[in-house]
Formats: sequence, C-alpha cells, structure tokens
Amino acid sequence: MIGDTKGYMKLNVKPSSTVIGDGSKEQLIAVGYTRSYIKTFIFHCIALLCIGLPYVLVYWHNVFGIRWQYVRCPIDESQVLVLEDVHGQTYIAKVHQEIVGDYFPDEYSLLSKDDSEKEEESETSKLFEEDSVPYLRFFVHQHVKYLWSKRYQRFQMLTGIEQGIQLCDFHTFEGQSVQVQEAKLQLHGFNTMSVDVKSYWRLLIDEVLNPFYLFEIFSCVVWTVDDYIYYAACIFVVSIVSVGIALYEIRRQSSTLKNMTAAHISSMVTVSRGGEVYENIYASRLVPGDVIVIPPTGFLVPCDAVLVAGTCIVNESVLTGESAPETKTPVPDLDEPYCTDIHKRHTLFCGTQILQTRYYGQDKVLAVVIRTGFTTAKGELVRSILYPKPIGFKFYVDSLKFVLLLFGVALCGITYCVYVYITKGATLWEIIIRACDMLTIVVPPAMPAAMTVGTVYAQSRLRRNGIFCISPPRINVCGKLKLMCFDKTGTLTEGGLEFCGVAPRSKEENVFADLVRDPALQLKQDDPVLVTLAACHTLTRIEGQLIGDPLELEMFKSTQWILEEPGADVTRYDVMTPLVVKPVTRDTFLGVHGFDFAETGFEIPYAVGIVRHFPFSSSLQRMSVVVRTLGSAHMELLCKGSPEMIRTLCLSTSVPDDFAKVLRSYTMRGFRVLALAHRILDRRLTWHQMHRMKRENMECNLKFLGLLVMHNTLKPETTPVIRQLRNANIRCVMVTGDNLLTAINVGRDCDMLPVGEKVILVTATAPKGTTRASITYSLAEMYERDVEESGVLSSSESDAMFTESWPDSVFQPMENISRMWRRQALVSDAERGLDSNHLTPRLHLALGGKTLDVIRKHFPHLLQRILVRATILARMTPDQKTKVVEEFQELGYAVGFCGDGANDCGALKAAHVGISLSDAEASVAAPFTAKAGNISCVPTIVREGRCALVTSFGVFKYMALYSLIQFISVLILYSLRTTLGDYMFLYHDLFITTTVAVLMGHTDPYPNLVVHRPRGSLLTSSNMLSLVMQIALTAAIQLGALLLLMLQPWYHPIHPDGDEVIIPCWEVTVIFSIGSFQYLILALAFSYGPPYRQPFYTNKLFLFALIVLTAFSLVLTLLPIGPLANFFQVMGINVNPFHWYSEDDGGIPIGSTRSDEDDNMYLFRSCLILLVILHTTVALFIENLVAEYESSQRPANHPRNSEPKNKYKKVEQELALEKDWPPLGQASTSEILSL
Repeated sequence: MIGDTKGYMKLNVKPSSTVIGDGSKEQLIAVGYTRSYIKTFIFHCIALLCIGLPYVLVYWHNVFGIRWQYVRCPIDESQVLVLEDVHGQTYIAKVHQEIVGDYFPDEYSLLSKDDSEKEEESETSKLFEEDSVPYLRFFVHQHVKYLWSKRYQRFQMLTGIEQGIQLCDFHTFEGQSVQVQEAKLQLHGFNTMSVDVKSYWRLLIDEVLNPFYLFEIFSCVVWTVDDYIYYAACIFVVSIVSVGIALYEIRRQSSTLKNMTAAHISSMVTVSRGGEVYENIYASRLVPGDVIVIPPTGFLVPCDAVLVAGTCIVNESVLTGESAPETKTPVPDLDEPYCTDIHKRHTLFCGTQILQTRYYGQDKVLAVVIRTGFTTAKGELVRSILYPKPIGFKFYVDSLKFVLLLFGVALCGITYCVYVYITKGATLWEIIIRACDMLTIVVPPAMPAAMTVGTVYAQSRLRRNGIFCISPPRINVCGKLKLMCFDKTGTLTEGGLEFCGVAPRSKEENVFADLVRDPALQLKQDDPVLVTLAACHTLTRIEGQLIGDPLELEMFKSTQWILEEPGADVTRYDVMTPLVVKPVTRDTFLGVHGFDFAETGFEIPYAVGIVRHFPFSSSLQRMSVVVRTLGSAHMELLCKGSPEMIRTLCLSTSVPDDFAKVLRSYTMRGFRVLALAHRILDRRLTWHQMHRMKRENMECNLKFLGLLVMHNTLKPETTPVIRQLRNANIRCVMVTGDNLLTAINVGRDCDMLPVGEKVILVTATAPKGTTRASITYSLAEMYERDVEESGVLSSSESDAMFTESWPDSVFQPMENISRMWRRQALVSDAERGLDSNHLTPRLHLALGGKTLDVIRKHFPHLLQRILVRATILARMTPDQKTKVVEEFQELGYAVGFCGDGANDCGALKAAHVGISLSDAEASVAAPFTAKAGNISCVPTIVREGRCALVTSFGVFKYMALYSLIQFISVLILYSLRTTLGDYMFLYHDLFITTTVAVLMGHTDPYPNLVVHRPRGSLLTSSNMLSLVMQIALTAAIQLGALLLLMLQPWYHPIHPDGDEVIIPCWEVTVIFSIGSFQYLILALAFSYGPPYRQPFYTNKLFLFALIVLTAFSLVLTLLPIGPLANFFQVMGINVNPFHWYSEDDGGIPIGSTRSDEDDNMYLFRSCLILLVILHTTVALFIENLVAEYESSQRPANHPRNSEPKNKYKKVEQELALEKDWPPLGQASTSEILSL
C-alpha cells in the first residue's frame, strides 16, 4: 500500500492521498508529490558522480525518481501522483493544468479564488490566481482521463454521458453548438484511440536501456578489455540482429493494433446543430452529447452511441466475435436509467459496421454519442490488450528468482576467483577483469530471449492452424489449464437449429395439441401461432438475402411466408412501417377479418406490419414485437422466450394443464424449446402512445399460444473433444443461457455427463415474506423417471420449476443409491489408475443462474463446494458468466472459456485462456481467435501450451546449466592461471549454445493429451534435484578428465610467468573438449519428448544441428590437425591416426614421425570420448530418474502426505470425507445451515 487515506478528517489536515474509483476494478490509490529543488539538486549531483547509474535505476523504476526528487504534499496541490492499482502495480502520472473557456462544465472549472483557504499554493496555481483565469486539473493514466472535481474535492475518472441518464432524456437531445462542442472537446479529448507506434530510434533506446541489453553491453565491454575481441564482436552483432527483430515485431504488433483502432479517425460524420441544421465534421471531433446521422450502408461506427430514431442492422464480429448481424432499435422513451449491458440492443458500439438502416418516411436515422475514444466499449478492450492484468504465472516469477540465485552463485565464484588471483600475486586490474568475466559467465545474457523461443514457435504453429493469438504470454498458461468452460449454442452445438414443430394450445381443452410439423400447411394463415412464427423476430434483408439469428431464420422459413422491406405504398398502416411479412400465396385476403368485399369494393391483401421491436434480452429471457395486420383496427404484441419466463407473463387460465409434463418431455430429450404468446392491444392505443409505453406494461397478461420445438444438434467435433479433455484431467463445465434440462441432455450427448455418472439438480429459492431461503438437492435420474411415470408435477416460477418437491416415497431410497454409485465411481477411478479427488468429479451438480445468485447471497459457505462439483450452469446471463469464471479462478483453477457470441465477451476476457470462435482473423474479443468455428481448437491450444511450457522449462534449465558448466570450466582454469581462448568461447556460446537453444523449441507438441499437466514452477524439488545432479555430474566429468590428464606420463603442467596467460595447453584443451560435448549432452537431455512433446528426433533441424556439432566436436577432440588446432588454440596431433603401414619398414607408418608418446596422447583423447559416452548415459538416466521421482511425488500418489495449495483441492478433500454430501431430498434453510 502506497498511501493511507484514513484519519485525515479527524486531524483536519489536507490529505496527501486518496482513493479513486473505490471498490471498482479501476480502483487507484493516489499519493500526491511536489518537486523539492534541494532533493533534485542532490540527486543530479550523485547521478553524475555515479556515471549516470541513478538515471538508469529511475528509468527502470520511476517511483525511485519521485521518492528521490519530490516530497509528499496535499493531493490538491500535487504536481505528480504515485498510483497503485488493485494488482499492487505502481505508476507515475503528471498532473496537468489547462486554461478553459466560458462553455466549459462548471464541475471541473477551477478558480484560484475558490481555493483561497489554502495555506500554501503551488507555483502554477499562483500564476493562475493573478488573473483569476478558470483552469482544469487532470492527469491521464492508461489512456483514461481523471479530473479534479470541485464538488467531491478529489480526482474522478472521466466517463461519457451514460452515467445517471434516463432513457427518455436521449430523445431530448437536438444537437450541440460549435462552442459547446469545442468545450467538451477540451474536456474529453479527441475521439481517437491513438496506439503509440514508437519510432525505431525510440524503440532502440528503450530496448538498449532494458536490463538484459545493458548487461549484454557490459559483458561485451568486459570481453573486449579481456582481449576476446572476436567473441565480443560476434555477440554484439548477434545482439544487434536480435534487437532488430524485436523492434520489428514490436512495431508490427503496434501498427496492427493501431490499424484496428484508427479506421474511423479520418472519416466524416454528419452532426446535428439543432433544428434542421446539420454539419459534416471529422469523426475525431465527436464528443458525448452530439447527435449524429447514420448513413444507409457501409458506415463504420466511430463512437458508442444510443439509437434514438430508425433501425440499424450491425455487424459486430470484429468486436464480439458474433458472426450473425444484430438489429439495433431506437431506445424507448421511458423514465428508467440507461445501462449499457441492459440496453445494448439500442446501442451502437464503436468499430462495428452498419450494414443497413431503416427509417420512417424521410426522417433520418439518428443516434446520440455517449462515449468516445478509450472510454468506448472497444476502447476498453483495446486498453485490456495494451495493459493486460498480471497473469501471476508461477513460471515467470520463479525464473526471476532463479536468475537472482545465479547472481548469488556468481558472487561466490567471484569471491573464489579474487582469492585465487590474490594468492598468486595478480595485479588489481587482472583481478577486476576476472571478477567481471565471472559475472558475465554465470548469468547468461541470452537467457531471457531463449526462454521465449517455445512461445514464438507455438504461436507460429497456432497461426498455421487458423488460431490467432494476440497475447503470446497466455500460451504458456494454456499448459496449466485445469478447467474449461463452454457456451452451448454455437459452441458445443450447431449455430443453426432444425425446426421440429410447434405444439399449440388446444382450442377445445386446456392442454397441448399434437405437434404441428408443417405449420404452413397445418395452420390457418391468420392463426396467431403462425403469425407469431412469421413476425416475432429481428430478421432483415440485405442485398436480397435474408439474414439474422439462425433460430429465427429456421422459424420463419417454416411458415413459408415472405419478408418485404417497406415500399412506397405503406400509408394503409397509418404509420411508416419498417418491415412487412405476408404469406407467399397471392390469393390471401382479409375476408377472415369480417370485411364485406361486396360493400367495400376492394380486397385487402393479408399482410402483417412490424411496428416496434423489443429486442431479446438475456436478463429478461424474451423478445417481442408489436404488429398490426393490414386493415385491422388494433395492434398485437407477439412474444417468444424461455418457457419459464413466458409462463410467468401469461394469464394462468391460458397455460395448459400439462405444461410442465410436455415441456420436460422435450427438454429432457435435448430439444431447444421456446414458448409463444400474444396479446391483443386496446384498439384505442395510438401509434405514439404505443412507442412510449414501457416494455413491462406491454409484456403482461399474455395469452399462451404454444411451444416452439427446435432441434439443436451437436457439432461432430464436440463429443471427441470433450472426451479428450476429460481423459486429460481437464474439467469441462457448460455455462449457457439455455434451459437447464436441455443443457443436461446436451451434456449427456457430448459425454460431459458420461453414462453411469449421476447428476444432481440444485434448487435454491430466495426468502419471500416469512419463508426462509432454502436449498434442495434432487437426483436427476429419479426425477426423470418420475416425470415419465407420474406425469405432471407442481412447478414454481423460478429454477425450482424443474426441481420441485418430491414425495417421501421417492426420496427414501436416494441416500442408499447415492452411496452405492459414489463407491462405484471411486472404484472406476481406481481401475483407471486415476485419482478420484482430482479427476472430473463423478458427482455432477446442475443448477441455474437464479439458484446460483441465491446461493451467493444466502448460502455463501456452500458456494465453493457447489462450484467444485458443478458441471452444468444454465440460464446464465453474460454478467453471471463473467462472475462464475472469476469465482472459479478464486478457487485456484486455471480457467479457459470458449464461446462464439457477444454474450460471452466478458467471460472471454476474464478467463486465463479465452477462445473466441469467429471468422475474423484478428479480434479484440479474446486472447485467442479460432476460425474453425468448433471446439477442436481447444485441444490444439492446450497441446501447444503444454509443449511451450515444457520447452520453456527445458530451455531455461539448459541455459542455466550452460552458464554453470562454463562457470565450472572457467573456475577450474582460473585456479590454474589460464582460461579458454577467444574462439573457444565463440564456439561454445554462439555455435553450440545459441543454435541448440533456438532449435530446441522447434519440436512439435505430442498429439495426445495426458492426465497430468506439466509443472508450472521452476523451484520444485524435482527440477532442483535435476539441476543439482546434472551440475554435480558435469563437475565430476570435468575434474575426472583433468585428473586423467594429470596421470598421463607425458603430462607437464603449465607455469605462467607474471600476467602471462597460456591458452594452448593440455588443461585448456581437455576442459574445452569435454565442455563442447557437455553442452550437446544437456541439450539432448533437456529436449523432453512425450508426453508433452514429440520425440527429439522428429525435430529435424535440431537433430541435424546435434549431428553436425557432435561430428565437429569429435574432430576437434580426436583430429585437431594443423590450422584447425591453431585457430581454436588447442593441442594438435603430430600424426594422422588413419595411416598406412609398410611391412618392409617394420610396421612404421609411411611418412610418419610417430612416437610412443603420440600413441599415448591419442589413446588419452579416445578415453575422453569414453567419458563423454559415460556422461551421456548418466545424464539421460538422471532425467529419467527425476521424471519417475516427479511422478511419484504427485498428489495422486500421496494424497495425504501434502497439503493442497489450491482451494479447490482442499474443498475436494473435504468432500471426500463427507460421503453424504449433498443431502439428497432434504430442503435446508439458510438459518439452519449457517448454524
């Protein structure tokens, strides 16, 4: 915490800190600072004495600069602010002051005389005070503007006009004058989402000042001073190339994002200036409150705006991933507060494409601007890309800890090196150089770049598979995915539905009639059921093609009616009508309405005009339209929606007696069921009165018409993918807005609820009057059997409609049955060799959104248990989907969410791994966008995530051991007063290490997903055991080789004089030769294969590099002849071992001067190869041993020996001990349970 806002009121002292946006996700704690010139002077003096190092520290962590140059002050006098967000991250924001004009909003217009009670004025404020000029105080944080409010005496986040405005208020907007617009332009800023695309020079400076590159520059300087000229030059060139590639990639991504956000900046928009005065302005100058004219087609919406006149057909795929166009209708003229989520069907969002507009007569399609720039919905998504919330992935945290550990090792090595050189009388300069050299060896500068190799390759492979990732760090997180949430419609099932029929209410009895499979032939053309099927939708024609929601398309096609855009002659509807539907037959007239054609003298064709839409709302679970049949004296309201909701809106006498039985018979078989209803409106209701009526006043006292039955088939890829994920111990959860029983049936069909595994329906009812909140658990199988055998059951008006009270005779055997199948489930797990505590639970809970809300409020202590066991979550609104994802994350799950529509945007952003099924190549809807349109992309992403994570682990361990091997080598040689040569370092670092580290990540993922996930932490016992054993083995082999050298009869130790460094000697040659092979051995050992990656030999580039480098190292060890030995400064050989012998010369090689000492030396070189073979064998054995140790240490093998770290595992353990939970058939109240 950087500031404390408590207690200052009691002391009557101006606060130096404040909380901005208290309780929201945008919450900031702000602490005010003003410059101290004395501290600033001292800081610059110290910085000059320290050769600018303090400047670099301030660049890395700018809070240091504030603490060293500024002092705390009251927040209203601050020049800069130190901000801390909800994640604990700190930022610096400069407070700006600007002179404002007369039309500027008074709330934020400040005058120095208003602050005359201040004891001390800032210098800037005193300047303003002289002329009493009004001014504005503000700061900008992450593209959001915060202004000082006179009323609240604190900074507030600037929003649009959507806060606290009523729906009817939008209809009072007539446009703004130029003066008001200019004042608001100063307040809100230009309507742009300017993504900063830095110049290459600026990027270069930023990269060079990065700690990684500064350390690399320091290393190159040390190597140059130490006469490693060629090595330093090569590393410098490689670094330049690396920087260039990094700069190009950063600039390319920034440019791509800028292109996605800047398409509307240069476009022209027509705005109203009041009355009939209109003006064309640049879209970048739009401000909240402007009234804009929407062109007929092809308009890219430049802001968030509320539609007040006309209708728009909008493509929102780039923003939401939803492929079907959306129909936007004018906001109703009602006295209720505006909410974007609730009224999104009346809101045009920035970045969406207008496909078509409809208007009344010659009127224009108008919208009121409510948000601009980064405050728009698109702006918020772009900001989430630019400033993602911290992932908190343990791998990244542990990697930093390990680098610090390497620095500790480097300090130990430096200490030993200094001791050795002091005892041998080295100069101070040589000691300093050797100490710095040791530091550059232990901490490899290439480690950060090498760790990203796996992610880069994975992103490239995903792109080839049609999966686009805009957040590469999320790829590694995919490897730890523990729970995957799926939307149902369009994700698990086909987006389109097959029309099965309509079950109308019988006219003779209060029951359902038989299913009507062909309504166009079996129903009369004026039948309200047929009219509802034909008119209750938001379909439209664009360029002659009927488009809209797939369900509504199938529903409309079943009527065999036609839809017409408004023509010239629509006066007989009394008002201009946007859409007309009518039967396809031309001989259909309105004789059924009682017109006497002989008297009237003309025939009126049968047609229905749609005069008002109430768009579908997830929270209301329905949509409706107001229609008027041509020639009719009254209007009708037609409604369709979820059966549970429509039933509550209908007259009880119109609801069939067998409603519950028939509905369940369809939903339990997986049909998508909607209820139809209508209401004949009062003939005295005028067109204007109708448009002013509230929705709830019209959608009441309906007459029930029947049930629309649709078949939503599973996508062919769904079931295999769900099985694959379940077999991989990835829990699958369905989070849908559909009916609970339909969701259960789909869950069974796709194997999310496998055969033999039981489902328990959870029902919670909120308190009403004296009735307490209660919760009941019902076995779904017993419920379904009871429905089939006993028929109709009583039903409530909430989720309880599907899980009513059960007779005691039904519940008596439930407890014994549940115990039996719990035991069977555990046996099944044991037979499969899997841990029942950590697999997808055999006990599945199914509940609705209302039940979940009641549990959160009245049974919070049960929430975690229910979430751990829940598999089906139905009737979920978009906000509920987002909230449940966050609750899963709080339980410790790495959560993924896969969806295809606008309703899933919040959940896609909240999840660790959000996957949007969209045709768009790049979308801001989610970190991952899959063009395939089905969930087959999920295993691909998980496989790539696991492969990338294991690759990152392997490369990190390899780079760490590479530095430690070189550290051991140099430490040994330093103790002998020698070191490796320039080209030796170059061969090790550039040709071996860099090559294999880059190519290690090129291995493809393993095709199958296994039960256990790869480790997410570097600092585990298995990883540390592997590193320690490999380090010990490496040191033992090097020391063994050196000892073997010293035992040779021809060996003569070196004796350097003074500062002399003798490199061409046997000690250096042995360490260099053994080290060359050790780098290759460890690359092989850490190139993990199955079960997360393909075997290393499938990586052809890596295999080729290993073979070539091994062959070359063999040549350097066994045959360092002539120039090759001189170039690498190794001990050469005097004779070619592959020579010919002459029998006449007594077995002496032809042309040879070979001696016995030469033979012994070559035999020694061969022994070094044997040591290499031994090292290879033991190193691979160690990795296999560690893998077995890691497997034995899994919680599944020691469930009681370790305390779970994640909450969901603790809950699983608790549930494992409570065999009787949940208590089937027992209704429990909140008060009883709380005791």
